[in-house]
Amino acid sequence: RHNMLVAQLAGIGSSIISAEAIPVLTEYLPVDSLDHYFYTKPAWMIGWSAGAYHATFGDTTLVPAYQQALEALPGGGTSKDYRAALSGDIESRLAVRRGDLDTALEEARNAYENWLIHSNNASPGWSEYSLRFHLAEVLDAGRIEETRGNREEALQHYLRAVRLWERGDPEVVGQWLARAQEGLSRLQSELVGP
Repeated sequence: RHNMLVAQLAGIGSSIISAEAIPVLTEYLPVDSLDHYFYTKPAWMIGWSAGAYHATFGDTTLVPAYQQALEALPGGGTSKDYRAALSGDIESRLAVRRGDLDTALEEARNAYENWLIHSNNASPGWSEYSLRFHLAEVLDAGRIEETRGNREEALQHYLRAVRLWERGDPEVVGQWLARAQEGLSRLQSELVGP
């Protein structure tokens, strides 16, 4: 059922199936039990997918409980803060929902940077793919602003995108970096002139 939520978050799942999956997952692993079952159940994955689902499509009043539970999970296992990555991704989704693209971009970028492993070898059900996909969606805001004629704001989005993506593995970020660099070059030449 977790994978159903992840598919819905990527825009390829069924809203009906996802809505049916949420109560089953929360019965299997209640938000207030994530830390208790951390070593015996996929607590961080289910906690993140349920919190991200509610931030994007569901009941936003439930989101803070998921963020607090994820942030309280045991650390370690990585030199980065995976808990902040999961909570930040959820926060970014809330910001998108309320139309605050600047906060959405900042939170998505922080989530991406706090997640240590970026590769194409992770299981599609893991949050890493969704973190990357969501960040790409938010970064696409530069193109959206450019289309709307908001050149200065689009330029800022492209600058942020280039700064973020230029540090990534070319296999992972190649197309996104190229798009951001193209948009940045185009707008810089338009706004600055020859």
